[in-house]
Amino acid sequence: MEGKTLVVYFTRLGNSDFAPDVDAVSSASLMRDGERLIGNSELIAATIARATSGALFAVQTQDKYPSSYNETVAWANEEFRGTRLVALSGEQPSVSEYDRVFVVFPIWWGKLPMAMRLYCQQQDWSKARLYCIVTHGGSREGQCISELEQITGVPVLDHMPIYDKDCTQSRQAIETWLTRIAES
Repeated sequence: MEGKTLVVYFTRLGNSDFAPDVDAVSSASLMRDGERLIGNSELIAATIARATSGALFAVQTQDKYPSSYNETVAWANEEFRGTRLVALSGEQPSVSEYDRVFVVFPIWWGKLPMAMRLYCQQQDWSKARLYCIVTHGGSREGQCISELEQITGVPVLDHMPIYDKDCTQSRQAIETWLTRIAES
């Protein structure tokens, strides 16, 4: 792919305070890469970054989500209702400096997670071509594509939903998808 590529992802991992011995085996969105814990979105984003020679960026929140899935669900629900505000930490790369931007995130209640929404709202998307991969537990992409288009003001040129349990075996499907994008 010609031009500069940015791969932006959001995952609970890195945004939650997981214990070092968290059970990655029973989780649909966490796995071990040797000794390192990795989330689905990071795995997929790294695959895209390698295949496109793109820059990789993880959206980070100031406050960490609870390690308990149920507590995170309650917390995220408060974010959607506006009773808990999300804030990002660290310096974010400017989308306007890239030709293509891939966003990778898990779907939360059929929607874009608030941290990813906030990142997207803070960017100038007028020159970027936008692509998206959504990880899900059965709902596919829900409202995320239309939300992204509304927030960014640009069309999502292509997207790919990936079922959580298929993420570790998705490399070939992602590479095929990227080839199709490069040829269009």
